[in-house]
Amino acid sequence: MDDQLRQEAEAIQNLELDVQLWETLAHMSPQAVSQRALASYDRGLSSYSIQVLSEAFEVSPKDRIIRKVAEPTAKLSIESRLLILQYLTHARDLSLARKWVSEKELKNGEMFFRGVHSLDIFRKHLEERFGHSPDRLLAVGRSFGGIKANLGDVGIQFRVLPRIPLLYVLWAGDDEFPAKANILFDPTIESHLALDTIWGMVRVVTFRLLDL
Repeated sequence: MDDQLRQEAEAIQNLELDVQLWETLAHMSPQAVSQRALASYDRGLSSYSIQVLSEAFEVSPKDRIIRKVAEPTAKLSIESRLLILQYLTHARDLSLARKWVSEKELKNGEMFFRGVHSLDIFRKHLEERFGHSPDRLLAVGRSFGGIKANLGDVGIQFRVLPRIPLLYVLWAGDDEFPAKANILFDPTIESHLALDTIWGMVRVVTFRLLDL
């Protein structure tokens, strides 16, 4: 299957999943969803409020609309929509493991994160953009909620969703060694999101770092 056909097939599949998740969310107990996802629910508006990358979003199962509170007309990518919807419907009431693992260490991750789903393409972009100016990665990340982590030459941690942290680590390049970037997860992420949604989440955050 060539790239165009694959992208069209994935788009159709994502739209179908989008509908399924809305239907699932509409039939769930708001109290249970709020507790598991660390979201809040407004009964008057019949909508959830949730923090995504330090920004407030409203999610209305009745109207099937997700709005960024600060920019209500902003268009969300399908990856962002699926990320929020899957998190609300699948999040579990779990404490963080408070350790970092690679995508290959997640259950079935070694099989999934290869080929078109490899995270290497994102690492490569980060190395090319920030490999000789690691402080710039920190500055850009801080502009949308990232906090400094004491790893590598520069580490920056995001709270993508209330129960989902994400860590970027960068080692600067020089004349002797090339730059190296890594993307790490708390292992509890596999209890909240499917692997393809994790891939989409990394794409969303990385592209924002790259300003794409």
